[in-house]
Amino acid sequence: MYHPRINQPAVLHVSVSPVDQSASGSTCITRGSISQRFYMYQYNPWINLSAVLHVSVSPVDQSVSGPTCISITRGSISQRSYMYHPWINQPAVLHVSPVDQSASGPTCITRGSISQRSYMYHPWINQSAVLHVSPVDQSVSGPTCITRGSISQRSYMYHPWINQPAVLHVSPVDQSAGCPTCITRGSISQRSYMYHPWINQPAVLHVSHVDQSASGPTCITRGSISQRSYMYHTWINLSAVQHVSPVDQSASGPTCITRGSISQRSYTYHPWINQPAVLHVSPVDQSVSGPTCITRGSISQRSYMSHPWINLSAVLHVSPVDQSVSGPTCITRGSISQRSYMYHPWINQPAVLHVSPVDQSASGSTCITRGSISQRSYMYHPWINQPAVLHVSPVDQSASGPTCITRGSISQRSYMYHPWINQPAVLHVSPVDQSASGGGRGSRGLIQYHLSNLDRWH
Repeated sequence: MYHPRINQPAVLHVSVSPVDQSASGSTCITRGSISQRFYMYQYNPWINLSAVLHVSVSPVDQSVSGPTCISITRGSISQRSYMYHPWINQPAVLHVSPVDQSASGPTCITRGSISQRSYMYHPWINQSAVLHVSPVDQSVSGPTCITRGSISQRSYMYHPWINQPAVLHVSPVDQSAGCPTCITRGSISQRSYMYHPWINQPAVLHVSHVDQSASGPTCITRGSISQRSYMYHTWINLSAVQHVSPVDQSASGPTCITRGSISQRSYTYHPWINQPAVLHVSPVDQSVSGPTCITRGSISQRSYMSHPWINLSAVLHVSPVDQSVSGPTCITRGSISQRSYMYHPWINQPAVLHVSPVDQSASGSTCITRGSISQRSYMYHPWINQPAVLHVSPVDQSASGPTCITRGSISQRSYMYHPWINQPAVLHVSPVDQSASGGGRGSRGLIQYHLSNLDRWH
């Protein structure tokens, strides 16, 4: 399976796993003048290989193992078994876990003139001394201070929303703030508060760091609107006090939400709705229910979640979960009439057809055409140039049947084309993972490859 990281000057007889692109076999893969055997060159800009390598590189986390050294150079720095990450400036050998980039060993990582041992640097920290930072959640521990400007904090993960005048402990997991110190933003003082830009607070308030729900005896104001225990969202123009759930932004209570001159009660506004009257819209899936119509242009639909691909000429119900269309009404696009159909741009339909809104599978007695090509029960994908009827599974785009798929002058049978393969003969490619099998060979210029065709890299 081609990946731009490989530049091959000779015949290669390897199996390249379509799952993780790992390479195995008896042939060398070269990049420039470097020869590597049994190596998945998962090129990442951090590796500059200068010698033969006989290692196993895990396709999961790119960890390196084996009895051989990787000489990775970045400038004049040499590291052994090391996955380089731009935040580290290393003067010596160091082992860095490829899973979480944690650094271990007897060597220091430096950034500027700062020395840290076993430290994963993150741009929010200005460190003046040795400190241990967990590479999992960037939690800071140890007897050392982190400074940002003139502010000293101990064991603190800095986040831009906090302007701190004193020492504070903030959990690196959820940025919750604890201890008896205030966080200020402008002239506002909040205790144990995770600031979020939607809140303009004149007094002390507790906001949950899990879902930003606000609680306590204090009001949050935005403009001249007063709301109590409210998580403001841009889609709501509130004229009075109301409770909005911080989980799904559902609105409840005796108060109306207004947008322009439209009054809706208990409503989460979504831009696709032009509403002339009161309506309830579920904040979970934006499903519309109630006795009121939603209009889009001159089209009236009842209980309908509009989607840009539908031009409705009459009342229709569309499920807000999967946009499936049901009911006795047609959906039109241009002069094409389809009944109970979820339109997708890849279909040019001359007649009524049912297409599943879940996987876009087409069924029924009608043809789908693209240009002069007729396909029956077919989910078109731009990589196929078909001269005859063919069934392609809408789940994984696998092709089956007695018909060839052509791309240029190449004929393939039961083949899911992928741009990385240049094939001169019949080949079966699994539509699940794009693995290639069969007796065909690919060619490109004078270079021949078995099972894959690899391009040049620059």
